[in-house]
Amino acid sequence: MSLEKVHDVMRHVASTAGTSEFGIPRIAGDHRPGDVPFNYIKHLRAKLFDALDLYEVPLNKRASAIGFAVQKAIDVGKDTLDPTIAADIVTECAVPAAKFDPSRFR
Repeated sequence: MSLEKVHDVMRHVASTAGTSEFGIPRIAGDHRPGDVPFNYIKHLRAKLFDALDLYEVPLNKRASAIGFAVQKAIDVGKDTLDPTIAADIVTECAVPAAKFDPSRFR
């Protein structure tokens, strides 16, 4: 994945903030997630936090732990899904997710 792709996603996220297009991954139909990142976070974050708590991952290390888990998933799945496509999916979902208001998940 190129830095230009990351910048493109960041520009898109900034330009769609406050619109109905915000947080919708721009992924081709065959690889488009079944839902939007906001809903995945809303419904799965408790399980993610439970796993991080179980393994006693300190708060200041959790973002890195999640990043390593994503990298491992991309690597393990490389025979099924091209890692470049997987990285695009992650970037298209993670960049807007970083801008979500955490209070909306409580």
